[in-house]
Amino acid sequence: MIQIQPFENQYTDQVVDLILTIQQKEFQVPITINEQQDLLDIPNFYQQKYGNFWVALYEGKVIGSIALIDCGENVGAIRKMFVKKEFRGKEYGIAQKLLDLLTTEAQKAGMTNLYLGTLERLQAAIRFYIRNGFEAIEKQNIPSVFPFMPVDTHFFEKNIQINPQEIMENNVQIIEYQQAYKDDFKRINVEWIETFFKVEPHDLEQLEAPDEIIANGGQIFLAKLGDEIVGTSALIHDGDGIYELAKMGVTPKAQGLGLGKKLCVKTIDEAKARKAKGLYLLSNTALKPAISIYKSIGFVEVPLGKTFYERTDIKMDYPL
Repeated sequence: MIQIQPFENQYTDQVVDLILTIQQKEFQVPITINEQQDLLDIPNFYQQKYGNFWVALYEGKVIGSIALIDCGENVGAIRKMFVKKEFRGKEYGIAQKLLDLLTTEAQKAGMTNLYLGTLERLQAAIRFYIRNGFEAIEKQNIPSVFPFMPVDTHFFEKNIQINPQEIMENNVQIIEYQQAYKDDFKRINVEWIETFFKVEPHDLEQLEAPDEIIANGGQIFLAKLGDEIVGTSALIHDGDGIYELAKMGVTPKAQGLGLGKKLCVKTIDEAKARKAKGLYLLSNTALKPAISIYKSIGFVEVPLGKTFYERTDIKMDYPL
């Protein structure tokens, strides 16, 4: 049975042997391991940010590989795509499975374009890329963040951007908080706050103890895209039936999909179900897209009063 999984250090020697054998013996590519030091340190070279390196295994032996480099700027680079000669072709479909997996992971990471370089003599590989929607591109037109290999002579590009509506309909769920997602709740909110402001003591009190929000009569909702948590919102009970809509955050790669509004609406519905006497939120007027969402849902500005946060300069109420 053939399995595809992320690279582990125990497979280093097999990966090196697979790739060098194909390069040097099968296609006479003049490249040595000294010119591919990345193969000797795969975790630090490839398995960083949203990048990864996958191996195809048959009876525990490496028979295929593919790597994705997260170049930044929504660009991904494909490297080290090799399949052992005996396992090529439609019978096994290993190359297709490797490329499909890489493409899916790149899309999840918010990448919009994939680039690769290859050699003219690798005609079967070139035909495979073209069948999969890659188009030839001149070297000078490739983004500067792409890591070039000296031996590559031909370059290809593919746009992999997903229709946001398709993502929303097929892959997004709004779920209630579970203990397993404690780190995600903190990660997403810290990431969002630090993008515009600074994390304050009251933030940490709530982010490090989400169970207390629920124990005190509140609720937390999470946006789940595929298997990943990409957004959060919280309904925090101040007491006497007054609630705050807080800890709204969506990770950058999932922004633009309407998740912020979806989380807001879910939180408002929860407040209504609890027969809340009041619902408000605190924000900053510099966050114009967020303020626009709040107004479109029905929040209205009210006097600010005292708050726990230095960054707050606007308070909004929802008419229940």
